[in-house]
Amino acid sequence: MSYEAEQDRLLRLLQEVEEERKVSVDEESDLMENNVEKRTKETNTEQKGDCEEECAERPLKVPRMSAFLGKDKRVTWNKHNISNKKTRTRKCNIVTPLPDVRPCTKNVKTVYECWNLFFCDKILEILVENTNKKI
Repeated sequence: MSYEAEQDRLLRLLQEVEEERKVSVDEESDLMENNVEKRTKETNTEQKGDCEEECAERPLKVPRMSAFLGKDKRVTWNKHNISNKKTRTRKCNIVTPLPDVRPCTKNVKTVYECWNLFFCDKILEILVENTNKKI
């Protein structure tokens, strides 16, 4: 079915629904008019004003749910994280010390001192010797 044909079909369906609504509202109003009593004097307890206008100005209250409903209409997904204090945190997920430099390396200032932390002087000489051979 083409796009235009589908649009026409939907428009006709919408018009039919609106006509049915108008007919049902007219029938209800006719029934209500038959059961109406007419008052001759006003009392103080009657409300004055346009309630319809006041009601139209007020926003509708939409119930707020704390979860989403899945496509299968069975699974619920919470909007907010539920923290359960009764569950135990795994040992691998506990982070206690912050990453920091070891105390023995805090006072190192030069490149040579840094290399000496990893290699002794003898190994450094071998590294320099072999590096110079390659160059």
